[in-house]
Amino acid sequence: MKTSNTIRVERIWKDSQYRIAVYSKYDEDLIKSFYAIRGRRWSNSKKCWHFPDNDHSKKALGVLFPFMECFKADPVLSCTSSLDEVTDKAVIKNNDTDPVKRGQNNRAGNGAIRYSYGGGKILVKLSYNRADVEFLKRLKGTYWNRSDQHWVVRATDSHIAMLEDRFGEISEEIKSQIKRVHQHIPSSNPNHAALSLYEKDPKFLKVAFPLKSATINLVKSISGRRYSKNARAWLIPNDSKIIRMIIDGFSEIGITTKYKGEIVSKQGKERTWDRRQQHLIQHNEKSVEDILRHYTDLMIGMRYSWSSVKTYVRCFKRYVEIIGVEKVKKMERSEIQDYFNDLSKEDVALSTLNQHINAVKFYYEKILRWARAKYEVQRPRKSSSLPKVLSQGEMRRIFEQLDNLKHRTMVYLTYSGGLRLSEVCNLELSDIDFDRMQIHIRDSKHNNDRYVPLSEVIAQLLKQYIEQFKITYWLFEGQFKGEPYSPRSLQSVFKRAKEKAGIRKKATFHSLRHSYATHLLEQGTDVRLIQELLGHSDIHTTLKYTHVTQESLRRIKSPLDRLFDEKVSKND
Repeated sequence: MKTSNTIRVERIWKDSQYRIAVYSKYDEDLIKSFYAIRGRRWSNSKKCWHFPDNDHSKKALGVLFPFMECFKADPVLSCTSSLDEVTDKAVIKNNDTDPVKRGQNNRAGNGAIRYSYGGGKILVKLSYNRADVEFLKRLKGTYWNRSDQHWVVRATDSHIAMLEDRFGEISEEIKSQIKRVHQHIPSSNPNHAALSLYEKDPKFLKVAFPLKSATINLVKSISGRRYSKNARAWLIPNDSKIIRMIIDGFSEIGITTKYKGEIVSKQGKERTWDRRQQHLIQHNEKSVEDILRHYTDLMIGMRYSWSSVKTYVRCFKRYVEIIGVEKVKKMERSEIQDYFNDLSKEDVALSTLNQHINAVKFYYEKILRWARAKYEVQRPRKSSSLPKVLSQGEMRRIFEQLDNLKHRTMVYLTYSGGLRLSEVCNLELSDIDFDRMQIHIRDSKHNNDRYVPLSEVIAQLLKQYIEQFKITYWLFEGQFKGEPYSPRSLQSVFKRAKEKAGIRKKATFHSLRHSYATHLLEQGTDVRLIQELLGHSDIHTTLKYTHVTQESLRRIKSPLDRLFDEKVSKND
């Protein structure tokens, strides 16, 4: 390289600090040498490369520019030299005594490297360079965090060694943080995870787990999870559903979880009555827990559904906490009535008020065996509300918004058979009989079974869905393998489709069932048959749909219409 060029090195004031500026014409080899110096920048305004005014930069530049001895002696002076006099400027030699050599000999990077640590990962921030990016991509589990503008690297011994070899040493402070966090990972058995209470905030649990891509992705999928620098561990909400999700998730990838001193696996799937009962009555005073245990024992023994047990316990627990455990057995009829009068003043829904009355009534009637005259209270007057029904045109508009095959199949199936929300979510593959073209609804409301017809349209859609999703057990599997679809998620699907269709009626997912019954009546189907298809135990429940059918309303002519008809005829 025999280019005629003059190099000038001087001290300048730049970005509120002194910097070492190097002025020269463009030279590719020289610029590559600048890339190896940490903190280097190019100034468009001054048309020069400038570096931090520190010993590291001076030593690195001194290797490139021997004539800088005058600058080292007096930084006020400006040093100049011909490019031909610069020796070994293109490559900084790799020797153990040079503070800038380590990791720079293999690097074509062009900026300062900054390490930090968080979330069990090494965070690497550096200026863009293609070679550096390709190197980082080769590190297993490494990815680019676009929002925070840094690379995220797994904190393993091999990764630390490779990073230091290419970019320079990682500080001892960061290494000690990595070591402390790794102490929380169960190293004796790489297939075990652990959940423990976070002492500073009992609303959270600490999660210790082996660092694998699958385990990290699982923890990150938990809603509400966060990493605590103080605890040096991942935290998840202390919620039974979330605990169930993470235990089942770890189990799916071959990791057992230690929780409350015991090794558990797929704890959430063991939905025994003992576990359910304990979930309802725990976290209460001993006296309240005892009365709730006696209460739930009888409900379970009488084979009440889990939904009814939860509702009754919630209402009765409120009654016990307000009245007091000791006074509950000594209540007078007037005092019980006063309790419900006060509850009514809180503007609770009529159905909710009846639930509270039924829960208290169960205790006095079934457990204490009181005579009805001793506990009976006045119930609120019944309201007569009609079901919200969607027209066939509105149904068609909703269906057009369902692009997802699973969502479309679930909504179609619900309307085609008039199913309840829980019924469609709990369907199994074996419940669909394509030969007889019928659907078996098991353990529905009041523990009743029934059959509903399987339409030709939904049969074809179901076959396509079953083949595409490789269904084996649950017809509609949820987010986690082996679990049925979440009812709340299905309600959200319907709500979004209704809003996209521009329908302003206050219709809910249950309106599909109401619409099914109403449309059958309008087609002339016998009301007794509709009662069987819907699974109603009382015909009066089915008869309410006769009030909303279009055909019956169309046959009624308004007196106003007749009045104007007569007026038109007289004018004629």
